[in-house]
Amino acid sequence: MESTPTSLDEMFSENDLIFVDGSVKGRNGAGFFKYFYNSRHFEDLKIEPMRLELEDNSLFLRVMRNPKCFTVSGVVDEVKVYANLLGDKITFLSQLAKNDESKPGRKKNRRRLNRKGDNQTDKKKALLRTLQEMCYESYTLCKSKQFNFDDIRYGFLVEMVYLIDRAIGIKKDEGYSFGHHKTPNTDSDTDDNLVAAVYYTCAVLNKPVSILTSDYDIPRLLDTTAPLLGADEFLPYNHDFRNGLNINGFNLYMFDGHVIEKFSYGFSIGFCEKFALSDVGVEKAEETREEVSALWKKFSEGYT
Repeated sequence: MESTPTSLDEMFSENDLIFVDGSVKGRNGAGFFKYFYNSRHFEDLKIEPMRLELEDNSLFLRVMRNPKCFTVSGVVDEVKVYANLLGDKITFLSQLAKNDESKPGRKKNRRRLNRKGDNQTDKKKALLRTLQEMCYESYTLCKSKQFNFDDIRYGFLVEMVYLIDRAIGIKKDEGYSFGHHKTPNTDSDTDDNLVAAVYYTCAVLNKPVSILTSDYDIPRLLDTTAPLLGADEFLPYNHDFRNGLNINGFNLYMFDGHVIEKFSYGFSIGFCEKFALSDVGVEKAEETREEVSALWKKFSEGYT
């Protein structure tokens, strides 16, 4: 699928509803947090990784402040975990520093370092405080902009996406932020929730929608699950799903920390004739097909 380079401002102007993934704030993600979390003293920290992390969080805040941008519960939880881990580590380092200050000879050495101009600890502490404040603001903002799906059909879509991923192992979880996902396959359902949010908006709310992410598991899920869930063999139960995706369409915006690439889905999605899972045992494939079929029947009954 061909992509088009774009910008945040163009994305905002071209869309009415955008679901935002927490990975957008994670360009520096795993590398920064593992390095930071393994640090034992403020003096061990380097300013440049913190500066990059501040840039990422600043961009994430800019995105979430836009009135067209929303997120889902899993992202809210992940942002909260990140903020709490950061706060706990800062508290830990502060306590270690306080304990060190009380040791004989430590104050004298500290004054010597300050005279040499080699001590940037205060600057590092200030950067970490700013980062901590931004992280908690991100959590508060995400919580206030959590899109609530008060409809059991959304849950059915989440479950169907999860069933296909569980059977095939779609998610690779490469380079995601510390503290949330596992490698190679994640137990987190945040990606499933985001993809289901896109499907629900197109099929049930009958609206076009977009998703902004830096996580390559998202396009993997979209590329694999949309054709399978729209398979001919599930008609007429998945009729609204097929029509919603083809008529409304959706956009995927991939952000690598520097460039945003736009991918447009819908209008010509090639739905499968049969629900066929490759590289999966016959028994597992049939079990998954039956589970998805049952969920489509429930979905079509219009539970609310």
